[in-house]
Amino acid sequence: MVILYLCHYSGQIIIDRSLNVFKESYNSTWYCMPVEAQKLLLFIMLRSSTESVINLSGFFVASHVGFSKMLNTSFSYFTMIYSFQ
Repeated sequence: MVILYLCHYSGQIIIDRSLNVFKESYNSTWYCMPVEAQKLLLFIMLRSSTESVINLSGFFVASHVGFSKMLNTSFSYFTMIYSFQ
């Protein structure tokens, strides 16, 4: 259980840091840069405006929400299996 949480926690860190790139680049002094650098920064900001996620087999996203969904799903399966006995 701890290993699963740590995997999902590391995925959440990746999501947070990918969104932080956009915030930091927007709050920088981009207006003092040369025009060529401003254009490159615009491409970086466009790419980093969407979060980067780690998808686990297409079922769960490695994040805090994905961890809670995985726990909820596994408890539902175990409850169903237990009720059939």
